[in-house]
Amino acid sequence: MLDTLRPRQCSRLNTSQYAESIWCIIDFADTSLLVGVCYRSTSSSEHNNDKLIKLLQMAAEESENYQLLLMGDFNYPEIDYDEYTVTAGEDSYPSKFFTCTQDLFLFQHVTEFTRCRVNQRPSVLDYLFTYDENSISDITYAPPYLCMNWPQRQVL
Repeated sequence: MLDTLRPRQCSRLNTSQYAESIWCIIDFADTSLLVGVCYRSTSSSEHNNDKLIKLLQMAAEESENYQLLLMGDFNYPEIDYDEYTVTAGEDSYPSKFFTCTQDLFLFQHVTEFTRCRVNQRPSVLDYLFTYDENSISDITYAPPYLCMNWPQRQVL
């Protein structure tokens, strides 16, 4: 299979000002896929949030000749893609991010909670975007690997 996948890095996006991402292009026999993985910290600054939105716009430009697969932990619990709602002000970064993804015609595939913590409302913070609603047919939801394999602590 390695001889059929021909990955190469996407220099334009990897050298963008938004540092918490990595991008590659995978060439298949009949098509190419632009793949990006992003992380946005909960303490991300306004300047950094602006750079993320600019990165999404750059990725859309770059993907004119490719299929797009964008995934990551974006930490926007205010966004509900199932209901197309944002529980934050119109000028907030969650609203700006949501509007940007809608303007770029990105479809968000994750529908089950990806973050559950004590005393917090469960939320979807991890997103998987493509241009086509039917391009992802099955997502497996599982607890984090470390939680499944972490040794149980003894309370003394």
